Amino acid sequence: MHENPLRFLAVLVGLCLTPVGCTQVGDSLFAVGDAASSSGGAFAMISPIFQERCGPCHTGGGQSGGLNLDTEDNLHAGGTTGPVFTVCDSSATASLLICRVEGADCGSQMPLNDDEPLTSGEIDTLKAYIDQGAGDPLLCGPPDFDAVAAIFDEHCNGCHIGGTSGGLDLSSEAGLLAGGGSGPALNVCDADSSRIICKLEGGAECGDRMPQGGPYLDQSVIDLVRAYIDGGAGDPTVCGSGACDDGQQNQGEEGVDCGGPCPDACVGCADGIRNGDETGVDCGGSCDPCPAGLVDFATQVQPIFDGAGCANATSCHGQTPANAPRGFNFSLENMLKDASAPDAPQDGPLVVPCDADNSLLYKVLNGETAAPDPVIIRMPSGGPYLEAGDIQLIKDWIDQGASPFIDPGLCP
Repeated sequence: MHENPLRFLAVLVGLCLTPVGCTQVGDSLFAVGDAASSSGGAFAMISPIFQERCGPCHTGGGQSGGLNLDTEDNLHAGGTTGPVFTVCDSSATASLLICRVEGADCGSQMPLNDDEPLTSGEIDTLKAYIDQGAGDPLLCGPPDFDAVAAIFDEHCNGCHIGGTSGGLDLSSEAGLLAGGGSGPALNVCDADSSRIICKLEGGAECGDRMPQGGPYLDQSVIDLVRAYIDGGAGDPTVCGSGACDDGQQNQGEEGVDCGGPCPDACVGCADGIRNGDETGVDCGGSCDPCPAGLVDFATQVQPIFDGAGCANATSCHGQTPANAPRGFNFSLENMLKDASAPDAPQDGPLVVPCDADNSLLYKVLNGETAAPDPVIIRMPSGGPYLEAGDIQLIKDWIDQGASPFIDPGLCP
């Protein structure tokens, strides 16, 4: 086992390019250059965890809570409650995926159905994926020397590690910054003019390309070294805030071109979206507290469906809309579909935001006749029925706008 799963994941995202070897992540084994390269880089490191521990609810086509984990795109899309993680922040308060598998205060611990919880190694691997950019290792700010050291360990061993060919020692950051017999190996904050980049990319003016004789580094790996240099070679304060006007959230920024190393603070409490550490839209966390009595779908409503066995992939209404009885599927997207939409519930929208009394979901849970033809019986069919308090919570959620998260401004 590796002592530092974050550094180890950085290696497997694209740094270990040789087609041999096998390394352990959490409790799973991956062949370097096999699963990592053919199945989507970083996602290949976490996909086996999902396949082994999250099926059939979230894999093999399952989409309990609207979340399917078969592909990286699906993971990034999230579920009915919105995104399931915040890139670069795997804390339980920022990433619902981690909160649920750790069993923190955010609903039922996953996996459900009395399955064993994920091991600490499996959770560390999921956290590493999030903290290192969720497939984009440059997204979370400049890499530190540990990240580039992993490249040197893999590709420069013998000549520049355990040896000082050309006077260049890459076994430490001090050695890298000291350079070799040809002068400095890098110009801090300027990768384009750095000799080490010229050598790695095979610039004609630099002599033999490195590693000598190949195999040469993939450009995505060289880009990680570039990011290390352009980000200050371990000191992100020395290169100014040039990334603060590029229209992207990068280099440790808390938002697009704001927060972190940028001079402008992010304005998050009046932007109409839930971001930062907010628990609702523009409320909670660092913003003003959310108004009392507002219902959160992820932590209050979804657990009701989960606890009643309504929303897992094998239940009546956890199946895809095409297979669920009368198209009644417990994903938030499906519940809000208009009758004319593909795969919409046969009896019209299950939820009318801001109007629980006219919402089919509330009617069938509360035992009211939902439609004259046919007359829909109270659900769950045959009982046991939901507790009155749970039904009231669902009613309140609908009357407040049926949002994936708390949004005080949705309904009049």
